[in-house]
Amino acid sequence: MWLPIKDYYAALLVYVSAPAAAMTKGASFDMMERLDGAIRVKLTLKKYMAPCTITIATSRYTFNFPLSLAITAVLLTRIDNKRKAIAAVLAVLLCVHLLYLYSLETLALTRTLYEKNLRDVGFIEMNVHMLLYNFTDELLLRLEPFIMGFVLYFKFMGKNEGG
Repeated sequence: MWLPIKDYYAALLVYVSAPAAAMTKGASFDMMERLDGAIRVKLTLKKYMAPCTITIATSRYTFNFPLSLAITAVLLTRIDNKRKAIAAVLAVLLCVHLLYLYSLETLALTRTLYEKNLRDVGFIEMNVHMLLYNFTDELLLRLEPFIMGFVLYFKFMGKNEGG
């Protein structure tokens, strides 16, 4: 069920995150192209007319989605307010995926500035972008299903267990 929807979900998220990243770094969002299992985004740094093309593998950030939904389905059997629980889970998933894409795109734009020597990119600026990207890529995406479990348990089930 997830595989046919995955590419559309990924494209929608990139369509939201790329303009936000472009606006943050003074760039323009030029185009988005769906490839087989990936999405290519073209951004241009307006002030320098420097293009930045990013190819994002959709499975890089959507691989845990089915497991997250499976954990949610199991825990929903013990939750009274199912609609609120599903909304909370989907909101957290969307935020994590959007944060990943945003951090990837802003890091790519910052690297373009640095590599083409267009602007002095400071040590702190570069490392903040790298830290945000590595945090979302290496930690948040990997722990996504467990974060869903914690959200559901502590927000919705913890109240029912006390008696």
